[in-house]
Amino acid sequence: MRILFGFFIQIFFIQISYSQLLDDVIQCLEGKSSYFEKSINSRLHKGGKFPGESKIDVNYYKLNLDIDVTYEYETGSPLVVKYLNKKVSGITTIKAKSIETGLLRAKIDLQNTLITDSVFVNNIKTTFTHAAAVIDIDLLKAYSSEEQFQLTIYYHGTPGSSGFGSFTFGTHTPPGMKQEPAVWSLSEPFGASDWFPCKDNPADKADSSDVWITAPKYFTSVSNGILEAKIEGATTNTYKWKSRYPIANYLISIALANYEYYKNDFNYGGANPMPVDHYVFPEYNTAANKLLMDDTIFMLDLFTQKFGPYPFLKEKYGHAMFGWGGGMEHQTISSMVNISSGLTAHELTHQWFGDQITCQDWANIWLNEGFATFGALIYWEAKTGVSTYKSQIISTMNSAKNAVGSVWVQNPTTVGQIFNGARSYSKGGIILHMLRNIVGDVKFYNILKAYSSSIHAYGNATTENFQAIVESVTGEDFNYFFQQWVYGEKYPKYEFGWAVFSNPGAKQNVAAGYTLKLNIKQLINTPTPSYFTMPIDLKITFADNSTEILRVTNNSQTQFYEFSYAKNITGVTFDPENGILKDLTLVPLNLPLSLEEPLIKILENEKLAKEIDFQYSPNPASEILKINFVLKEMSSTKIELVNIYGSVLHETFGFKSVGKQEYLIYTKNYSPGLYLLNLIVKNQKISRKIIINH
Repeated sequence: MRILFGFFIQIFFIQISYSQLLDDVIQCLEGKSSYFEKSINSRLHKGGKFPGESKIDVNYYKLNLDIDVTYEYETGSPLVVKYLNKKVSGITTIKAKSIETGLLRAKIDLQNTLITDSVFVNNIKTTFTHAAAVIDIDLLKAYSSEEQFQLTIYYHGTPGSSGFGSFTFGTHTPPGMKQEPAVWSLSEPFGASDWFPCKDNPADKADSSDVWITAPKYFTSVSNGILEAKIEGATTNTYKWKSRYPIANYLISIALANYEYYKNDFNYGGANPMPVDHYVFPEYNTAANKLLMDDTIFMLDLFTQKFGPYPFLKEKYGHAMFGWGGGMEHQTISSMVNISSGLTAHELTHQWFGDQITCQDWANIWLNEGFATFGALIYWEAKTGVSTYKSQIISTMNSAKNAVGSVWVQNPTTVGQIFNGARSYSKGGIILHMLRNIVGDVKFYNILKAYSSSIHAYGNATTENFQAIVESVTGEDFNYFFQQWVYGEKYPKYEFGWAVFSNPGAKQNVAAGYTLKLNIKQLINTPTPSYFTMPIDLKITFADNSTEILRVTNNSQTQFYEFSYAKNITGVTFDPENGILKDLTLVPLNLPLSLEEPLIKILENEKLAKEIDFQYSPNPASEILKINFVLKEMSSTKIELVNIYGSVLHETFGFKSVGKQEYLIYTKNYSPGLYLLNLIVKNQKISRKIIINH
């Protein structure tokens, strides 16, 4: 879901403004934090706890809402809507059971801006108090554990916005025309009790829900699940929506406007296709936007392959436009500020991760938002190619590096803490990218499918629950991974160096003719952890242009590695697929004394250079470097081209006769950069700096 608060958006926009990620993460993020400043002073949840009653388990919600909306246009501004009435009269029915013996009272959350008129327990009127945003209800008897009861609460008033605009009487504006009225809800994380009585805790899902909306005939009224009936009155219409899947209270939604309707069908293999319903403002019902809406079918097919079956196949998926700054993954009917591919992919991913499986608490919000961020990334990968995915990963990593604190939210009391873009969205998404890189695509998507179909489906999950799924599928211990990336802070900063050495006796042991030596060092970036444990891929490029991926385990702050190869090595690329959130500095190999080899010292022997008339050109060299020198007697000679890490990329040696010598090095075969050209004659070395530039 989305954000629009000043200083954060400026920083975030600078980081990724040239990326499609702006279409995905920011749009979702903006809606969820648009009123960040307002949220800071709103109802806080002490100690990060939820206000929802801990003594009851809610099984069912029925919202019967009568929305009183009248408006006119401003006299001085005839295109601007002026609301005359913005009121709701509601009857909320809650079925619940006691989870303790001797329960005498139940506490239901409802903000004080709404007035509670009466309360019934099992259809018998009871007494109550409504203060401090809680209705304290006398249950008329003591209930035993697991015993069921029904509450019916009558209330009215103008809904508030203690979260960030959880119930809005807003507008939409056709180009150059008058504003049109629109009404919508957006309850995440703390706003559901702004407009209906509920147990305000995402961990207590109702087994089912009904939402009945009565409003002026001007409006098409949209909610979760299936439309069971539309009852037309003289001046109003009543829409009756039913959802028979478990649902968290914050995912119950309404959206009202003068919508135009556009429909797709998703053929998932059943006897009847699932409807994909789009309720769009008339000004958005264009041919171009219809193509974007059609693309939802591609996404449903893709995510079915990657995550498993769409979780709400017996009902629908759809979009209802609203006048917010982004999107919100209301179950089966995402609320959308516009029709855009990235935002659609993000909110659709939430139907699996966020709606079907909901984070147990807001501290684990990355299980919602990190997964949805990653879902948009794999949509772009499938739609436009791996190169797009890689560029998106770079943008997402750039944002993730700005995360402050752990991905697990240590203080989930305000919208800004929960929906932090760098932390909950970007770094959360990159955690999945890194996991994918470690285990490979087959195991990774098996993990997501296993998670989606696990005991947590249609319920709630924590980081530990997801970790257990990862370990079950892979058979490996991933505690190190989740402890440092979810509960730790920041990211590793690596220094990496490598060099290749010719082994003595290589002619007798061709398979070990060259030794590759590596050094990986981590700078301390955070005390938790002081260094990261990660498998690191290294791409080895050989002199014959063949390549090999070498995976090393890095679990120390400074670590040395040594490997033998039959072929000479011309390059080593650290983390070639960018599978780790990191900073990387390439440095010359710094071996400890125990690993040093007796190398010939580099001597600037100007006397020898003059004596043999040592010449080389051009410098910089683009395609060919020509080397000339004159020998006055038969001598052993060796020519080397060495990179900045000390690795010999090219060498030739032998005995040369008296006279002028000429040798060519084809520099187009080597990457641009600074090199050392060594000429060794009779164990004396002449060294020159060479630049290759092409």
